[in-house]
Amino acid sequence: MIRLFRRREPEPAIDDIVQERWESGFSLFARQRFVQENTDAYSAGVSGRALTLALKRKNLFAWANNPWYRYKDFVLEAEASFHDTGAHSALGFLLRYMNDETYFYFLVSNRFLYRFDLVFNGNPIPLIPWTKSVEFDTSRFSLRVIAHGDNFSFYLNNSWLGEIDNDAIDAGGITFAGQNYDEADSAEVSLRNLIIDSIPLNVETQYYRWTQYAEISSSQRLELARSLYNRAQYSGAVVQIKKAAFAEKLPPESFLLMGDSLLRLGLFQEALGAMDKLLEMEPGKIEAVTGTVSCLYALNRYGEMKTFLDGYREMVSGSSVLLNFLGNAELGLGRITEASRAFAEAADLEADVPIFQYNAGRTLFKAKDGLAAGYLVKALRLFFRQEDYDDVRQTLLLLGEALNLPGVENSAKIETEIAEIRGKLLFQEGRFLEAEKIFSGLAEKQYGDSSVYYLLGLIHQGRGEKFEALPFFQKAAEMEPEAGLYWFRLAECLFLSDLDCGRELELALERIPADPWTLNLAGQVRMQAGDYDGALSFLEKAFSINGEPFIRVNYTECLYRKGRKDEAFALLEQAAIGPLVLNQKGNLLTREGQYFEALSAYRKALSLDLANAGIDSVTIRLNMADACIAGDMYSDAESTLVKLLDESPDSRVYLQLGRLAEIKGEFRRAETIYEQALAGDAGNADILLNLGWIALRRNEYEKAKALGAEVLSREVSRLHGTDVSGKAEQLLDAVKQASELVLRCAGCGREWTVPKHVEPQPPVKLHGEPAAESPAGKCTACGSIFCTACAKEHLRNSRFICRDCGEPLKLSDDHLRYLATSFLKLR
Repeated sequence: MIRLFRRREPEPAIDDIVQERWESGFSLFARQRFVQENTDAYSAGVSGRALTLALKRKNLFAWANNPWYRYKDFVLEAEASFHDTGAHSALGFLLRYMNDETYFYFLVSNRFLYRFDLVFNGNPIPLIPWTKSVEFDTSRFSLRVIAHGDNFSFYLNNSWLGEIDNDAIDAGGITFAGQNYDEADSAEVSLRNLIIDSIPLNVETQYYRWTQYAEISSSQRLELARSLYNRAQYSGAVVQIKKAAFAEKLPPESFLLMGDSLLRLGLFQEALGAMDKLLEMEPGKIEAVTGTVSCLYALNRYGEMKTFLDGYREMVSGSSVLLNFLGNAELGLGRITEASRAFAEAADLEADVPIFQYNAGRTLFKAKDGLAAGYLVKALRLFFRQEDYDDVRQTLLLLGEALNLPGVENSAKIETEIAEIRGKLLFQEGRFLEAEKIFSGLAEKQYGDSSVYYLLGLIHQGRGEKFEALPFFQKAAEMEPEAGLYWFRLAECLFLSDLDCGRELELALERIPADPWTLNLAGQVRMQAGDYDGALSFLEKAFSINGEPFIRVNYTECLYRKGRKDEAFALLEQAAIGPLVLNQKGNLLTREGQYFEALSAYRKALSLDLANAGIDSVTIRLNMADACIAGDMYSDAESTLVKLLDESPDSRVYLQLGRLAEIKGEFRRAETIYEQALAGDAGNADILLNLGWIALRRNEYEKAKALGAEVLSREVSRLHGTDVSGKAEQLLDAVKQASELVLRCAGCGREWTVPKHVEPQPPVKLHGEPAAESPAGKCTACGSIFCTACAKEHLRNSRFICRDCGEPLKLSDDHLRYLATSFLKLR
């Protein structure tokens, strides 16, 4: 007997798109698709016939991984619950999940709100923002999601919540998710039952049942419409309002919402119909009047606008918006005088709206009225404040012509204000030399706007002219002492100039205590002083507010110096790869002696876009050369520096190349390099000091001394080195120790300074009455030296003898003879 077997369908692969109906009640013995795991941040596990997701931190979004299968169209039905503590949390599902960077997600919160979002390549895109849902028992409730093509619809306890169309992802996985917000340290949510049905016939049946035949609350549609409108999704808002209108009579606010949405979509005739209905329901409602006039204006129906507004004279006289529309209607009808009157009333009624001031000014200009300039200069300042630079340029042109009208009042003051705004516009465009010329002229006139002096300071600071910038930052801060930004810039400029900035920094911190850049500067100041604990307290706070690369670099530098090296490197690894961070990584690796790894970091930094990176290629390549020198790779360092010198004859490159020559013992070459550098940067203190040290090595003491003295005598504002005075004094001290010998009288302690290297001196005989401060000689027995004033108290046979041992004093030493001869010459 032949037995017939039905061929069994093969099991689908784990990542296949499947058509199935799968259900789980999460019993302990049922096959589980969700991965059970426990991490420091969250855990997911099955217990008590539920999949529970525990969120162990504030502001944490996590999900229980479900690697099984992908779905296109599906119906998801679930029973879920919050372990409610009263703190805000949410639960829901990741839908059409492709990977951790791309998926949809639907959430319902225990505050009776829901939302639906797309995350695409890591970028979150809200599709339905938080929207009010029906109220429900948070301890147990049901959810339904139907995905049908591009359409998603959402239900809670069989009540419709919302719907949206989006085609960004056509298929993907489904997994359970939860969100804890910032009200509690932890939260728990549970999934008690789950059905996923992706069988096409079942999906079609459910889709039409719930979207076409089930009763949908108009009030819920209007909630969705409001949310979509607030997200500027005007088409979606209109669709929901129209669908709600099929079910029941809409409240007046719905027509306002629809009319405004249609207006923003450019559907002016339809919008006018919605506003008409609103006026029928609530005659004289100002929003309806404004909406109607907006539609008529957009349709260029100026006569109807004028007639319509004439019917609301009292309302118009108290509304700057309606007065502005009346001005446009009059202007459209060619009535310039009437238009200028209406625009001026609007501008006077609401003085901080630039378009009202501009409209008044331009129509008064057309009417050849000198009052135009006053309105236009107000518009100019307001447009600039709002950063509407195209409108600023247009207003500047018109204002220049308006100043030629008869009857302009305060023309000199207006011209000064025009100069200020023109200078600020040039600054914004990066045309700093032109801006500086204007600002300098204003500063000479003691102009009363603090921002002019602040911007002059920024211009000088941007050119590296720190000392020129200081008085302008000082002036701005004194004029507006409550402006924390001014005190910060002043403190920063003082710090970069190696000057004390303690008071200014304290004033900045008092005014802007949570500003990350001020905190960062406070950390830098303390780090420079060696107070790493104090620096860390500021830098940690700055970094927690803003992890921007500059702050991250300073924070990691302080951690490294404090000995917390692993933390420093971890923060550099966590950062988004950028040139500044990679350069810092290279610097720390160089200090660790990991030179090849450092060079790799520098090369990677150079391969990235350095525009607006906060660091230039010269600095990175100089650091590469540093790493090569530290690793005894002198030829690589020289190759890097010579190539860099050909491309960018920067004094920093000369300094590094000279330093390398010194390390290799090539002092004559180093001297030549430094002298070439001085030709292009005559005031560079570091170059002068390096030349001084080379001169000292060659025993050219006078030259070394002259170079050190030159550095000390120069204006600090012309020096580019750091800690200039201290470095110069070190050089001069070294010259003194190398070139001079100090002799001391054993009696009174008198000191004489003589050259350490003197030529052989002839014998010296003292005749007559030697100078009291002249040396009398050295004891032939004990070596003590006495001056004439001390020695004349101890004579034998009219000859000087040692006070201590009675032996004769003789000028037997070349240094003593040189010194005695000097006194004889003076005598």
